[in-house]
Amino acid sequence: MDSTTSRTLATAIREGTFPDSDIILTSDLSSSAIPTLINSIRAAQSELKTSVRDISKTQADDVDSWVAQAKKVQDDIARCKQDAAEIVQEHERILALRSTRNDIRSKVGLLREEISFNETLEEQIRLISETSRSLSVLEHDIGQQHFVHAARAVPKLRATISTIASGESRSLLSQVHSGLSRELQKRLEAELHARCRVRRTDTAIMITFIETDNATRAVQGGTDPGKSMQFISLDDALNSLETLDALDSARSQIAKEAENILLPHLHARSKLKILKGDVQEHELRLELSYDSPAPLQLLQALTDLFRYIGENSPSKLKQHLLAHLADQIIPLLIVNWLDPAIPVELERLHELDDLQDQTSRLIATLEQSSPKELNSLELWNNQLQEMWIARRRTVSLDAVRNAFAKNTAATRSVERVERLTAATKQGQLKPDAADDDWAQDWNDNEDRVSNDNVMSDVVSGEESDAWGFDADDQANEAKEPAQDKKSAEVEDEGEAWGWADEEDPPKSAIELEKKIAVREANGLKDQQLQHSEQDTILTEHYTITDIPDSILDQISKDISDLQILQSSPEAYFKDSNRVPTGLQSFPTLVLAMFRAISQNHYQTLGLSNMNLYNDSLYLIDRLDTLTTANVGITIDTQSVQKFARSVYTAELSIQRTIVHDLLDSAQGFVSCTKPPYAAVCDNAISSVTDHLRSMYTQWQPILSPSHLHQAIGNLLNGVMNKIIQDIQDMDDISELESQKLVSFCERVSALQDLFVPQGGTTSQIAFHVASYFRFGYLQEILGGTLLHIKELWEEGGLSTEFDKEEVVDLIKALFAESNHRRNAIYAIRG
Repeated sequence: MDSTTSRTLATAIREGTFPDSDIILTSDLSSSAIPTLINSIRAAQSELKTSVRDISKTQADDVDSWVAQAKKVQDDIARCKQDAAEIVQEHERILALRSTRNDIRSKVGLLREEISFNETLEEQIRLISETSRSLSVLEHDIGQQHFVHAARAVPKLRATISTIASGESRSLLSQVHSGLSRELQKRLEAELHARCRVRRTDTAIMITFIETDNATRAVQGGTDPGKSMQFISLDDALNSLETLDALDSARSQIAKEAENILLPHLHARSKLKILKGDVQEHELRLELSYDSPAPLQLLQALTDLFRYIGENSPSKLKQHLLAHLADQIIPLLIVNWLDPAIPVELERLHELDDLQDQTSRLIATLEQSSPKELNSLELWNNQLQEMWIARRRTVSLDAVRNAFAKNTAATRSVERVERLTAATKQGQLKPDAADDDWAQDWNDNEDRVSNDNVMSDVVSGEESDAWGFDADDQANEAKEPAQDKKSAEVEDEGEAWGWADEEDPPKSAIELEKKIAVREANGLKDQQLQHSEQDTILTEHYTITDIPDSILDQISKDISDLQILQSSPEAYFKDSNRVPTGLQSFPTLVLAMFRAISQNHYQTLGLSNMNLYNDSLYLIDRLDTLTTANVGITIDTQSVQKFARSVYTAELSIQRTIVHDLLDSAQGFVSCTKPPYAAVCDNAISSVTDHLRSMYTQWQPILSPSHLHQAIGNLLNGVMNKIIQDIQDMDDISELESQKLVSFCERVSALQDLFVPQGGTTSQIAFHVASYFRFGYLQEILGGTLLHIKELWEEGGLSTEFDKEEVVDLIKALFAESNHRRNAIYAIRG
């Protein structure tokens, strides 16, 4: 290693850096190079020492000045320590002085508190002494009955006692004060009760207000001059109680005492009742009696009672006593006496004026006290005429309920007379316009009402339906003539029963003649019809109950009272403005009540809808007569007509449903010759005919003959239409099946004996069953040959009951394919 490398390495060691020379990093540092390196380091060390020595020599003066400064600093520090020690000593001396000052201040405070305590103690002792003397004076005043002075002292003493600091002394004095206050209040209340007295004996109730009771004072004080008594008035007693905050309690006690004595005798069921009032020398006497007073007597007695209280009782007691008693008496008066006093009979209607006038006087007496219940009495008085109407309404509606409750389901037969106009047919009921509801209005229209609609309108529990307000005449649907074409398949049940396609009655005698002429030409003769060139009187009997008569009696009474009241109101009311109105609506309300509850009651009495129907018709007939006899009176008979129609329709709908279900069991008469279907079909026809005969037997004692035939004809018409439709729906009918079907038709047609009029021999089924001829022609088709069917079409009346395609379909179902069948079909189709 050369000298340059050694110096470079020594420099790095001296400066404490890492050698970064490439020469050093790449040089070989062997043991032989160590001496050279050490020598270089030593040389560098010597050089550094020499440099330091030279620098020290140049800085020697500065070091001496630093030493001098250091000594001066040490002296300053010693001086500061001494000053600090002196400051500490001074602070300790100040603390000692402060402690002495606080001690002195505390002693001064204690002296001041002691002085204040002594002053307060002196004041409290003086206050307690004065309070004790005042309590003694209060006790003396109470004993000497100086109640006014004592009452004024009580609140002052209460305020004084509250300022006493000692809890024990304050508590003791408060107890004494409270005891004296209670004693004073007790004495004042006793004084008040002695002056305001409500007493009861076996015959009367006495009410007295005494301003001064000298007799009582003489008894209490005697003639002892040592007893100096101060007489006190009622107002002073009440003012004293108010000062003691005991006025409300005292007034409530007096009012409660009066209430307990008076109220038991104001009940209608109490044994002793207030009869009348009488003022006798500063006393009100209410006489008691076992007899019930007239409402006017009781009103006068109560007016005397409240007037006496208002004129004789102290002002601070009057308002409270009147309001309290009025609030308790008025509800009892209205319920027990005033409401029952409203007359029902027209003969007693003049009593309303007297009752209203006497009630007005009672109201005027109570107006100043303004009790809470006064409004209810004023309302009752102002609405007295309306309440009379309401009570009459209740009586009228109760008459309907009583008519059902008292009825024993007894029935009787009544006669109905109808006048048939000229040019009508015997056996066809066509009454005057006023009697349309007996026949024409109840004709086939009802058949077209579906079961669901009928039952929802008639048997529904809805209130509007029950009252018949929404009982629309759903039976007035359009009719389709029998000649119109029907579809090959029945889309609904109504068509199957013929409810939508029954024919109307002939519109004129000419149409009827043409129809009968066609049918007679084909061997299906109807009963003989004869022209009547003059009006004919028809008489029928039907069965009703006693219920309509009871309802009519009530309606007649209401109408009679209305007419009397309208013709001479001055006979019943002094003021014509007080005449009540509303009686004209009672007949309608009575009929509405009848419609609302009749169905349930008729079922309870074991009566049928047909009984209700007859009673409704009887009501309508009698109401029309009543309206005609009383000009200007309008009665809503239309609602009764709708109701009767709905009842009639409902009953027929129920029977239709039954017959429908019976026929449905035959399953369209398919396989009617094969067991077990043959027995099922046979049972279905038997059940239907038996049911119709049963209904005939059930309705015969109730309905008139015309209505009976109409109702049974209605049901039979549905049966025939159903059978016709079921047979038309059969695609193939064998000879055995056709014979079986003919037998079924014959059994149904045998029901024509139900339509033989009383005393007659010929059935009038054709006039009551619209599909009778159609059913007869079907029977002819089922049992006839192709030639016979063709003749019926060409020369008979088959074309009036069936259209071409219906006859063709029946021929295809009855006869096998052949030339004869094709020729017959061709001839029919034309």
